[in-house]
Amino acid sequence: MSLYQQVKARLDVAVRAQDVEVRKSLKTFVGELETRAKRPGGELSDATVIKLAKQFIQNNDDTLKHKELASLRDENELLSSFIPKQMTESELRNVIAVSYTHLTLPTKRIV
Repeated sequence: MSLYQQVKARLDVAVRAQDVEVRKSLKTFVGELETRAKRPGGELSDATVIKLAKQFIQNNDDTLKHKELASLRDENELLSSFIPKQMTESELRNVIAVSYTHLTLPTKRIV
C-alpha cells in the first residue's frame, strides 16, 4: 500500500470515527497532494507524500515558535507517522557489516 493510500485510509477512519481534528488535518494534506498530482509532472509517489509531510511539519514548527497550539503539535505527530523511520548510524553500520561479511565469505567448491 502506498503512503498516499495509507493517508487516505487514515482519513476514512477519521471520518467514520467523527474525529474532527484528524479529519481536518488530513483533508488539507490530501487536498494539497491531489493538487500537486494534477500539475504537469506531478505524481503521488511516496517521496512526494514524505516531502509534503515534512513541509507541513516545518510550517507548523515555524508557527509554534511564536504561539503554542496543541492542535499543531497533534498534527505534527499525525503527519510524522507517515514518514518512515530512518536507521540510526549504529543500525546502518551493522547492516553494512553483515552485508559485507556475506559478500566476502569464501565459497567452497564441491567436486
